[in-house]
Amino acid sequence: MSRKDFTTPYFCDIAYNLNSDGGSVGDDFMNRIQPIAANVPYQVCPGNHEKKRNFTHYINRFSMVDFATQRLNNHYYSVDMGSAHFVFFSSEHYFYPVKKSGDDLDLETNYGLEDLFYRYGVDIQVYAHKHLYVRSYPIYDLSPYKGTDVYTNPKAPIHIITGIAGTTNRPDSDIREILPDWVAFYARDYGYTRMNVQNKTHILIEQYSAENVSPKYLETNYGLEDLFYRYGVDIQVYAHKHLYVRSYPIYDASPYKGADVYTNPKAPIHIITGIAVKSG
Repeated sequence: MSRKDFTTPYFCDIAYNLNSDGGSVGDDFMNRIQPIAANVPYQVCPGNHEKKRNFTHYINRFSMVDFATQRLNNHYYSVDMGSAHFVFFSSEHYFYPVKKSGDDLDLETNYGLEDLFYRYGVDIQVYAHKHLYVRSYPIYDLSPYKGTDVYTNPKAPIHIITGIAGTTNRPDSDIREILPDWVAFYARDYGYTRMNVQNKTHILIEQYSAENVSPKYLETNYGLEDLFYRYGVDIQVYAHKHLYVRSYPIYDASPYKGADVYTNPKAPIHIITGIAVKSG
């Protein structure tokens, strides 16, 4: 991949916050990202934390260029990278047409733009704001498409929420049971998301943990789950956690239970063996 086809996108909550301490937090953040931003495109999109004083710090620290018009526009712009076309837009300028839930995850209408994205075949919509990682099923008009191969030529956009990079304001316990039915997977590990547009028909999205392994999130294997499943890996062995765990065969957060599930298992079995010495 050439440098021009590589980018580092940053979706809202920039520096947390650019304007804090009279802008000194923003200054420090800009100095820290300079080694990256000086070598590859560093593309940003604003959110609620950037709107302070009418986005003053945001619009004066960044210069985003629209691919088609070649004009500066930090709120709305699009670019071609490799085989994909990316559209960046500020959701802060849109009216919320439906009631949001207390956990802000009921954003199925995408600020009134859902029909537009669906009509023009948008494949993936990426958001942040909520401090967790979420991958949805393809969804349109409140109806998720579930089943086998739903991510092959999906019938509706897939939603990614990637807002777990650094803040401490994240769910403090497992919230799986209260998530909407369109959520296919979520994680609360601090981490980052990587997207690889492999060609005109294939995109690989990986969510990486930047903290210690937790048994609850081993089903993703940090982007390797599909690879292990595809090539018939039988058992995955981990440690770190000071306990012993044996999982059911599991794939895509769905365990296989019942009689004889360990005979010719349909998915990898996870073993955590970290109880040898340490008392903690």
